[in-house]
Amino acid sequence: MTRQLVSCPCPGCDGALVTHTIRQNHAARELRHRSTGQKPYRPSSTPFATTVSSTPLVEPPLVPETVYSPILEAAFAPPLLPTAATFTAAAEAAGLSHLQEIEASGEEFLPISVDDWELVLPNLPVDSPNPNEDSADGCTPSVDENDPDPFYVAPAAAQTFPTAREVHPNPAVYMIYLVVLWLHTQFHLPFRACNALLALLALAFQAGGARINPPIRTTLTTVINHLGAEPSIQILPVCPGCLEVFAASTPRNALCTRCSHPLFPNTPTPSQIRHRTAPQNPRPYLQYPTKSLAEQLAALLSVEGVEAEIEKSLNKAKARIPGVYKNIFDGKICQELPTADGSRFFFPSDEAVAAGELRIGVTMGVDWFSYLRSQISASHTSCPISYSLINLPKNLRYRAANLLLAGIMPGPKEANPDQCQRFLRPLINELLRLWKHGVIIATPKYPQGRLVRVALVAVVCDKPAAHKLGGFGSHNHTNFCTMCWITQGMKATPAAFQQNGFPARTDAEHRRLQSEYLKCTTKSARDAFVRKHATRWSELYRLPYFNLCEMIVIDPMHNLFLGVVKTHFYHIWVQLNVLRKTKELRSLHALLSKLKLPAHLGRLPSCIGEPTGGSLTADQWLNFCTIVAPLIIPQLWQEYIPEEVPQELAQHHVQEITAILEAKRAATAAACLNQPICAFLYYGMDIDLDDTARLDTGANDDSDDDSYGLNPTQQKKRRRQQQQERQSTAEEDEAKDNATPPNLHPDDPKNFLKLASAVKILVAHTITEADLTHADTLIREYCWELVDLYGAEVIRPNHHYATHTAQSVRNYGPLHEFWTFLFERLNKVLKSYKTPNHAGGELETSFFREFQRTVQQSRLLSQAAHEPVGSELRQAVTVMYHATADDRGTVQALARELDAARADEGIDFELSAHSEKAQLHPELYFCVLQHLQLRLPNVQLHSFVERAPSTDSIALDTMAVHFNHVIVRDYRFLASSRASHPFSSFAVVRPSTTPNARAWVGELRSIVAVQQPGTKTFHRFGHMRWFRPANTTLDGTVWAQFSPLKVQIWDADKYLEAADCGPENLIDLRDLACHVARLDVVIRGRNYWATIPTGKV
Repeated sequence: MTRQLVSCPCPGCDGALVTHTIRQNHAARELRHRSTGQKPYRPSSTPFATTVSSTPLVEPPLVPETVYSPILEAAFAPPLLPTAATFTAAAEAAGLSHLQEIEASGEEFLPISVDDWELVLPNLPVDSPNPNEDSADGCTPSVDENDPDPFYVAPAAAQTFPTAREVHPNPAVYMIYLVVLWLHTQFHLPFRACNALLALLALAFQAGGARINPPIRTTLTTVINHLGAEPSIQILPVCPGCLEVFAASTPRNALCTRCSHPLFPNTPTPSQIRHRTAPQNPRPYLQYPTKSLAEQLAALLSVEGVEAEIEKSLNKAKARIPGVYKNIFDGKICQELPTADGSRFFFPSDEAVAAGELRIGVTMGVDWFSYLRSQISASHTSCPISYSLINLPKNLRYRAANLLLAGIMPGPKEANPDQCQRFLRPLINELLRLWKHGVIIATPKYPQGRLVRVALVAVVCDKPAAHKLGGFGSHNHTNFCTMCWITQGMKATPAAFQQNGFPARTDAEHRRLQSEYLKCTTKSARDAFVRKHATRWSELYRLPYFNLCEMIVIDPMHNLFLGVVKTHFYHIWVQLNVLRKTKELRSLHALLSKLKLPAHLGRLPSCIGEPTGGSLTADQWLNFCTIVAPLIIPQLWQEYIPEEVPQELAQHHVQEITAILEAKRAATAAACLNQPICAFLYYGMDIDLDDTARLDTGANDDSDDDSYGLNPTQQKKRRRQQQQERQSTAEEDEAKDNATPPNLHPDDPKNFLKLASAVKILVAHTITEADLTHADTLIREYCWELVDLYGAEVIRPNHHYATHTAQSVRNYGPLHEFWTFLFERLNKVLKSYKTPNHAGGELETSFFREFQRTVQQSRLLSQAAHEPVGSELRQAVTVMYHATADDRGTVQALARELDAARADEGIDFELSAHSEKAQLHPELYFCVLQHLQLRLPNVQLHSFVERAPSTDSIALDTMAVHFNHVIVRDYRFLASSRASHPFSSFAVVRPSTTPNARAWVGELRSIVAVQQPGTKTFHRFGHMRWFRPANTTLDGTVWAQFSPLKVQIWDADKYLEAADCGPENLIDLRDLACHVARLDVVIRGRNYWATIPTGKV
């Protein structure tokens, strides 16, 4: 067959005859060169951008004319590129070989031009290396690449929103704009639907005869712009080949300085080729959305009340009591954090305070999450990076309201450790500048501007992220710990659980090793260095005040709840058949159904431990460890405890578990041989090769759920398959368990309750040094006993990490000050947004922009909420507030809480808005009367059924206000008389007048407010029905050994009578301490109620 040839007008061919394909490619190349310039642009002559010099930069050698090769898009670590001469020789040799093959085939052809080598060898690299590059893959940063900061953009002033009158003279139109924007951000109403709604509303006004001038805008984009709600964000171009990050001002014809991949798609479309037009404002191949921390702080400080809360926080550092940890300022880090001049950061001088200087501490949260782009596509992994302000009170900080989203690393896969540092680089540049020089921000208190300094107090993340960000070896490295030099082979030895059992990692040593890492000039040298020293480069090195070994914290949510607790129950008890499926596990489900829990805790899956039970969140594992298991586990063991000698049973345990784990490892290794290499990116959460070592998704998902990573259709099929398997194997399971003797060890409950007691102490809002020492001892004893009971095979790195928890508390205060529940909630919020599902970082940009739009919308509502009382606009905002129960963690919630705090200052409780005026029950009426007669001796009172003893005596009214609930110190207690069930009414009460008095437990039956006769004063009471204490003790039970759990025993189905010795039935509502969980238990053959408090008593 003879190919049809045409004349090619390009300079290289000069009218020679070529094929249509070659001519089209040459035309595209010429158009690209005309639109971007003859010389491709490189942002820097060094592998990682700018080096300051008095001499001009030397232009790097030019590359061949064609600068784009699709093969480089998939390369994450391209090899060293050949020189131009080598490349030309290879191209000519290959072209000659191709020519000889065509001649041998007998096909007529025209020899190709010398510049058509890319059509023959598309897989060859297309650029020559940078002459200054000494690294094979460009992973070694230049020392002064950040001086000056290439990413610096002067922060814009805090955005001020236009008033309703400025947006539109008709307030109804402004209200419509707000509602449509609110529907889009809060309920994800798509742009198309919003546009239709605006057009329909405009037609409705027109049909009603209303004349709107100017007319209503009919597109959401225009409405957002008119309201000033479009956020300003930066889109940083990222090389899709090596993930190098460049400044937003990078020219559109720039090439990556590491691999010479174009940063922007300059290839014209077929339409542009036909019309000979150039691409307009192309988007980067890969986008990295970011927003300046300084700009976000300026916006947050403009919210009324935030500035005052941050100023008050500095008093916490000065009010520290040695040996008591109440908040993050009581920890060592905040007490000792330095400034650039050497003084303590959170202890500003009187001169600095007088000048208005504001000191802010932030924690950084980094956590990858998976997003299902569609039901037929693979899972997409993104990584938000956000800040939380430690200066705000706990009740405000641990909402997403004050989260400052700094950036989102683009997917579809996780970046490797060296690539992560390139994404951190712009953020570290700003953090260093804000700590050293600060920024001037105009605030409500200082309209002319005040100096604000910011310090990074901690990086809080799970263990894989901690190793990536901190420059440590992989989390499955031989030296797997970030705080000491323990090895994998020693993780199950006594030294692993002893204090100072291994040499501690130090910041000075880690920085020295990171400096040595920078001297490695090849990838193989760096890999060898990491294998030997478990250290690599981290951008955090550049923060001189940051202790890399102490200020990178492995989150207790992942370590303790999703790690140690889950491992004990699921990986040991369930998977290793300690709890037989049809015996102990079935009995556990029965006990779980009888457990009475307050509503705010939710309920654990009724089939926990089975596939049908689904996956548990970190909150649920916490509740299981501290509330559910301490009540259920002793009862379960009491029912099934075997009669074997404990030592023999432990030996049998170890042998059987070792055999099971070896079989699982062999099966896993065999399965891995049949998997593609990319599948291994989702493994390695622990060094242990088990079927649970998958990508960690934190508190929202549990990777041990069999539906993990499946789309909804696949999940339905999986559930149907599981149901069929259960039906076919139920009889087999029954027969198997009948033939298997009980595997329970008598010391199992005692061992697990040590873990439960330690966690109970650590999650308290206030911890003393004595409590902390006790919790640390319990964790270390628990881990070593675990080896005795089940063997060394069950020990994981998380068990060793848990022994460092006490040191983290000494550094940062109680666990709630540095766990990642807040950052996990952000992941859930981001995944709820609707996106175009485009690749190249557009997905992350959509997440980022929608979150920032939601923040802007919330500030608009907050501004409108300050309209005059009774105005239609304020009423509309109130309606929107009530409709949004979950505020998506935006600023509207923050503004409202600050307003409420100022209005109710000094009141630490709140009565429900729903109430009813009704008659008092006779029993309650006489209780109130007796109480008021004792407390008000100067007021003569009598009941309505008796005659007045004197003319001054007043009959107590039978009517009172009954409330549905009361909130006391964050706990919501329901009145059982007005609730569907009493479980949220079970409470611990400790009289505030007698601090050392016994804590009593009972049912809160009513919450009433009674007006004092003859005055406008109301007295508020809680009416209790007290549980009757059991005529027995905890002696002989496992609960007696663990006082932190505060388990109490009561007579089942019996309450205190009027003649019994006990507290008054009427209580001060402020004496309510916390809820309790209740379970029917059997002790020494008798039935009792066992209760355990859900919080601190």
